[in-house]
Amino acid sequence: MSFLDKAKQAFGTAKDKAGELATEHGDKIDSAIDKGGSFIDQKTHGKYADKVAKAGSTAKNAADKLAAQSEAGADRETPEARPDPEAP
Repeated sequence: MSFLDKAKQAFGTAKDKAGELATEHGDKIDSAIDKGGSFIDQKTHGKYADKVAKAGSTAKNAADKLAAQSEAGADRETPEARPDPEAP
């Protein structure tokens, strides 16, 4: 297995784990994003409030998308049905 194949496999594993965590802890992720945005707004005195709100919205959408992909993947495929990455 080449380095690139190993990197792709590691990325896929990390993405799956991130999706599972996003599914389990979506409310905590949204809360953390809101807290971060509020902190930035406080420190910048609201100077970049529109940009902070847009970034927060984008981050929440990304987390929701990751969670949805994880849920869809879990529904579509069982671990036994996945091909063996070590197979020739």
